[in-house]
Amino acid sequence: MRSTNKRAQLLDNLLSAPSTEQVMAGIDTSIREPDFESADYYEQILFVNKMMFDLSQISPLEKNVQEWANVKIARMHFYRIKCRLEAAREKHCL
Repeated sequence: MRSTNKRAQLLDNLLSAPSTEQVMAGIDTSIREPDFESADYYEQILFVNKMMFDLSQISPLEKNVQEWANVKIARMHFYRIKCRLEAAREKHCL
């Protein structure tokens, strides 16, 4: 579904976003792309987990204030997306 290059490009875009609103909009846009929407649940969760891991590896000492705020917002937003995917999966499986 997603290559490492696409994750790296998304991460770069998130870090360079001028506001936290644009971080969330960038994430929402990426999960509305056809390759994400057409992927099965496990591929979607794998992508979200990898993004969450990549974000968790960023140190606040290496980033400026805006970049670090973007990282924190992105982590929270990906966590919410993961929760929604899992809830939808449970509802579908019942």
